[in-house]
Amino acid sequence: MADPCRNRFDGWYEEMADDELRHRLVAESLGLPASMRVTGLLSAAGLAEVIDTLQLSRGQRLVDLACGRGGYSREIARVGDSELIGIDASAVAIGQARADLRQDDVTGPIRFQVADFEATGLPEGIADAVVCIDSYQFASSVGALFSEARRITRPGGRLVLTGAMRRTWLEDTATSPIEEALIDAGWTGVRISARPDWLAAEERLWRAVLAEPTSTPALEAMKSEGAELLRAMPHIQRFIASAVRAPSPGVIHRYRSGRLEHPHSSRASVAWNGRHPTPPYQWPPPST
Repeated sequence: MADPCRNRFDGWYEEMADDELRHRLVAESLGLPASMRVTGLLSAAGLAEVIDTLQLSRGQRLVDLACGRGGYSREIARVGDSELIGIDASAVAIGQARADLRQDDVTGPIRFQVADFEATGLPEGIADAVVCIDSYQFASSVGALFSEARRITRPGGRLVLTGAMRRTWLEDTATSPIEEALIDAGWTGVRISARPDWLAAEERLWRAVLAEPTSTPALEAMKSEGAELLRAMPHIQRFIASAVRAPSPGVIHRYRSGRLEHPHSSRASVAWNGRHPTPPYQWPPPST
């Protein structure tokens, strides 16, 4: 039986594929080159911080979980002069990522493949670093996602995760469920930091989309989502999280220095519903 979630993402990527106006608005609002054709909401400043946090060296291998069209991870690999494996459940997204790779005439060790990011099928310890940009909330089990990310990461390798949370959760002094899930999956050195400037860039994007008089299917979908998200914006916060796979697999050290770089001194916290966080919003929006 076909996976309805995968079909939803396939349709979303097909709708956006050749909408040059959509790509331009996203690039200008987020401060990114239009040629990247990103399908996420991470700004140029956010991408720069992800690159810095990953600490990739020349020739190391990065795995991007839920890579989408691959714009972000191609840039990360280019800057770090590193290898790249991009994983996404959408065959349409992977097809677009491969086409963009051919168009850019990139000859380095980069490949994109269709797979579930909770069960990639990649060999254990294949990655020097793993990144998941604004996509963890789509996992059926965040615990399974983080465990798979750890499995494919070599000992001493790093995970970098970006996402969003409700602003009120920042004042919760309880340990973040994301931190707990990462620790339970065997990660150490977990750090979570709020990034209000990333949210400001996202707000610019939604306002630019709503102000655009031209109508295309992709833009109309974005306008509908943007109106809803701007109403929710006062209650949303963006974050970056990082963690390290312990060099000694049998030793799990609960390292809790991941305090927020934020006026509040509390840790970032996300809602927890069953085994995975309830996302404050979804990207792309669910089909109706």
